[in-house]
Amino acid sequence: FDKAIEADKNNGQAYAWKACAIGQGLGRGYLKGDFNEIWKEAEACLDKAREIDDNDFEVHRLLAEVKLSQKNFKTAEKHARKCFKLVPNDPRVLSVYGEILVRIGQIDKGLEALESCYKLNPVASGKMNEDQRLSSLLFGNFMARNKVACIEIINKLENIDFKSWLLTAKLCNDEEYDYQNTNWFIHGKNNFSKIDWTEEILRFKLNNDSITESLIEFVKRLFK
Repeated sequence: FDKAIEADKNNGQAYAWKACAIGQGLGRGYLKGDFNEIWKEAEACLDKAREIDDNDFEVHRLLAEVKLSQKNFKTAEKHARKCFKLVPNDPRVLSVYGEILVRIGQIDKGLEALESCYKLNPVASGKMNEDQRLSSLLFGNFMARNKVACIEIINKLENIDFKSWLLTAKLCNDEEYDYQNTNWFIHGKNNFSKIDWTEEILRFKLNNDSITESLIEFVKRLFK
């Protein structure tokens, strides 16, 4: 990306994708050093990309992802809405737009976006199976309080993740559904006892402190 920028300083996507690469490098542990200093470079790249072309949907998609990770839901929704208007049939756009909408209370609209994303591209880029898309759908259905859909989805996952496991268990518990002898629940009890539950739940990036707190208390009870 540095070479692309050197070749054409007005290539907005080169700046946007450089920011994405920096973010992925930080998130996956490939880039070492002062996090804030490294991230400042990514933010500067995004600002430059937007300055060059404010109608580049990739720029707004990446900004939506960044603002979601920072729990700045209002700004995230603004960028996601803009890139959705520009390119409404890109699965990456639909994914981030849906993830944001279900967090800000527009659950039906968010689920519609996540379902469209899954139909268009069930295996996300860089993934080997449908788990990432299915997990997003499960989260949306948790927010919609749809127990049946959550149970159906969790049984489709090849590798059950902590978030999907906990959300399904919480919903089943809330509705007094007998879940503790199911294969998916037993799997989670056997695999998630050693993780930092609070840290993992904070990574859900929920826009509701009461739900976050109730999930933390619930998982502590599960592993008593």
